[in-house]
Amino acid sequence: MKFVASSCCTEPIPDLPRILRNTMEHPCHVDLQNCEIVAAMATRFRPLIRRGQKLELPVVRDALLSVLPCPWCREVERSANQIARVRLGRHERNILLYAPPPESPDGAILDPSLKTHSDRETYLRAVRKLSRAGLLRIGIRRVAMQTTGERGDGTQISRVYSHRTMWITPFGQQVVACYRNELEEGRAVRWALHTEKAMRAARLGPGPLLERLADGLALQADHEAVGEGFWAEGVSRQDASALLARAAEAARAKARTSRA
Repeated sequence: MKFVASSCCTEPIPDLPRILRNTMEHPCHVDLQNCEIVAAMATRFRPLIRRGQKLELPVVRDALLSVLPCPWCREVERSANQIARVRLGRHERNILLYAPPPESPDGAILDPSLKTHSDRETYLRAVRKLSRAGLLRIGIRRVAMQTTGERGDGTQISRVYSHRTMWITPFGQQVVACYRNELEEGRAVRWALHTEKAMRAARLGPGPLLERLADGLALQADHEAVGEGFWAEGVSRQDASALLARAAEAARAKARTSRA
């Protein structure tokens, strides 16, 4: 059975040329159709006026696209359509059973402390396989660690390291819920039995998707969270934060009408 992706939201694709222009178009990376979540939120957005200048949403395009709830949207149907070809070995099963949930703020560090190079490669191959199947999401987490060195004033020197991290996807989480016994006992996984159930449980409607978008925008609106390069040149951190906060309000307002 093939599941058709219904229209909603997407993830950032920096190399596509028509992302978030004044028409608020954002091509979905799954089917290249317009993201209706971005468009729906934009209908409730009011531009911000600063020093006689009108600031529109494209000013904070990258910050907005970085928090789109793609794993709960069309990615679910794509993963459900390709899951029948996936065979899960012992390593894949263990990773799925113990991977952190999609809502985990930090995820799990991907670099395992395994003894041999062969064991590490086997583990990483299993992670890549699950990622391609849409059951696992891989990202980067920056961790600050103190060293034994000291500065001239006696304070310790800290360094920032990047670690690969992973989370189970919403669809992967529902796959585990439906097939936990098979995964734990090493039995064959019959995808035809519960794939549709897992897909329907993972796939959110417009209202919940807009709520998730609003939560992500609210976090980005924090002055400390809005990182350099997330807004257009010449826009202050304070203005970018206010713009994202207004976008979060617009997303929540649209979510309320979608649920009504």
